[in-house]
Amino acid sequence: MSSLEFKPLYYADALKVINPRGYAGLVTLWTPAEEIIKQLEKEAPQLLGENSPLVTISTLFGNGLPQMLANLAYNPQIDRLAIMGKDLSRSGQDTEGFFNYGTLEIRLGGVSWAQITNSNRTIDPQLRRESFKQK
Repeated sequence: MSSLEFKPLYYADALKVINPRGYAGLVTLWTPAEEIIKQLEKEAPQLLGENSPLVTISTLFGNGLPQMLANLAYNPQIDRLAIMGKDLSRSGQDTEGFFNYGTLEIRLGGVSWAQITNSNRTIDPQLRRESFKQK
């Protein structure tokens, strides 16, 4: 476990924090986190206890990928990310694309953005795959 404690920058009220000193995150995409938690209660209850490696369980409703990446960058103790659930908007693919391929620099309306490689999704150009320990 980490000596650092999880501190979200975004959506603190929407995150289900399991162990603030853990090292892994679980993203449920468009599947409600409560559904995944019920599944874990039956199949892997140790992942929901106070010694769990899971810091938080969260959805990506409403284009939450940039905020999730910002939360991860702000909390470097989270060095693993699991993705499960219904991928209704390519959020899972775009998350994998970000970590596997990075971003391209683009300009839209005179403003610099980062576009996830092999995707149409744009994010803040300060969010770079190089900012994360594990790619």
